[in-house]
Amino acid sequence: MTILVVDDNQDGAHSTAMLLTRQGHTVRTAFNGGTAVREAVTVQPQVVLLDINMSGINGYETCRVLRKMLAHRVRIIAVTGLESDEAKQNAKEAGFDAFLMKPLNWKALESLLMEASIDFSESPSTGS
Repeated sequence: MTILVVDDNQDGAHSTAMLLTRQGHTVRTAFNGGTAVREAVTVQPQVVLLDINMSGINGYETCRVLRKMLAHRVRIIAVTGLESDEAKQNAKEAGFDAFLMKPLNWKALESLLMEASIDFSESPSTGS
């Protein structure tokens, strides 16, 4: 599975990417919303792990742009330290598919990735 990890905390993004790579995923990283959008267009990830509280273009706005560009061909998971009903509601309205708290609960993430892989394997092929 191809996963894009987006977080302005570069150490955190690299650590998450390293762990996902060890699990056999193809992983790319981006450290801000603008780069995330460009990277998503290039690599067409199946899953985006997207920090909400980034400087510049925040995760909510980045998610909205990704939804317009990639529609529902990607599962976008909010990864944040913001634990409030408002943050969860804003994430839902922005188009996130799931909401995870930092530090990541790896079992919860693995479950979401498993669901995504099943969804993508059941999707009809578009062919070339």
